[in-house]
Amino acid sequence: MDLYPGVTKISGVCGNCGDDLMMVLSPYAGIVENGTNECSKCETTDFQRTL
Repeated sequence: MDLYPGVTKISGVCGNCGDDLMMVLSPYAGIVENGTNECSKCETTDFQRTL
């Protein structure tokens, strides 16, 4: 889903614990580091895209 021109939100889950995550991609900056693509429960996040 486009948020702003060229910026895309990708829904996903943590493959370790199943928590909902979100990744925001910008064509200019790549992954936007806003914390929503990192799982707060797990030491390492296994981001898996949901359809």
